[in-house]
Amino acid sequence: MHAISVETLSPAAYYDQSVMLEDRPNGYILTAPEIPLSEELLARLRKWSFASVFSDGQVRSKPTYQGLQDQDAGAAALQQDVADQRLAEDANTAYQDALSFVNSIFKEYREEGLVNPRQISDRVKQMVDQVRSLGHHLLAYSEFKNPFNSYLVSHSVNTTILAISIGLLAKRGAHQLIELGTAAMLHDIGMLKIPAEKYENAGELDEKERKTLMAHTVLGYRALKAFPSPDSIPLTALEHHENVDGSGYPQQLKAEKIHDHAKLVAVVASYDAMTGARPFRLRSAGHQAIVDLLKYRDKRYDSQMVMALVRILSVHPIGSFVELTSGGRGMVYRSDPDNPRFPIVKVLQDDSGAALGDPIYVQISEDSGVAVKRSLSADEASAVGQ
Repeated sequence: MHAISVETLSPAAYYDQSVMLEDRPNGYILTAPEIPLSEELLARLRKWSFASVFSDGQVRSKPTYQGLQDQDAGAAALQQDVADQRLAEDANTAYQDALSFVNSIFKEYREEGLVNPRQISDRVKQMVDQVRSLGHHLLAYSEFKNPFNSYLVSHSVNTTILAISIGLLAKRGAHQLIELGTAAMLHDIGMLKIPAEKYENAGELDEKERKTLMAHTVLGYRALKAFPSPDSIPLTALEHHENVDGSGYPQQLKAEKIHDHAKLVAVVASYDAMTGARPFRLRSAGHQAIVDLLKYRDKRYDSQMVMALVRILSVHPIGSFVELTSGGRGMVYRSDPDNPRFPIVKVLQDDSGAALGDPIYVQISEDSGVAVKRSLSADEASAVGQ
């Protein structure tokens, strides 16, 4: 590392490598590449009589991730974007196919009262393969359009994707994954016995209407018990509104009596319901939904299931928009199940709000000094995503 005179440092300047207090690799980090030098820091260095600081980097007028202008970095970014675009297109196709499939089986059940377990099992098996291969691209389903004017269809597909993702994280076997995915896909089938206007476009419900909707758990259980399937599938339909503290419905079961599939579906279905657009309420930001789930751990929701969802989505879920401590803004691109606080963010705007010519992928970490400062509002997210 080379010594840098404190007197030559300027406020708001950036270095493309960490700036250290001492000339040793494991010394105290004063500032990371994406954090500007502050007037307060410089004043303290002078007050402490530090004549020099140390770095392997060079001074920059912008953060490192905004200064990658060399040909190799540009080519790498372009290559990454092309690969991402292809995978995103594959994920969108898989999502549209799943929507079409669920719409067709719901239509068949509504009109003819039929459920084909083998057909559903085969489709879920295909979805397991797609979730495994497309990963975070498919978890960004909120970015895809839904051609069907049905909340129930998209909710069932989204719940299935999230449930399978957690099952894969938990290294469940192929048979268990198919069983779990089928339970998730059909957990709300009882709703099809209730007039659609009661759940698709409902506003505030009166007590009678609320009881009618609550009956979908028992209706779903009865419907699925009539067809050959593992017990976990009708039990998930029956129990996914039970709370682990015994305050749920329809049987007020406590945690030890609720099937594991139902506990998991309760968490992922609630997350999707919170973040999905409904005619009668605004959607919650992904981060706020995660916070709400965490708040009700061991009350409404099983703690392990909540933390599994956090691991696959991160505290700031994939597809959500955030502002970094460096001032840049972008979209959460990928999560790290081992470090859910540190996602990869696709930076789309610099700290002045100007759009970057090529997106830059920033790995949030303790070492880099870059953190998520806050989640963006819906209006702010819309402006960044344009």
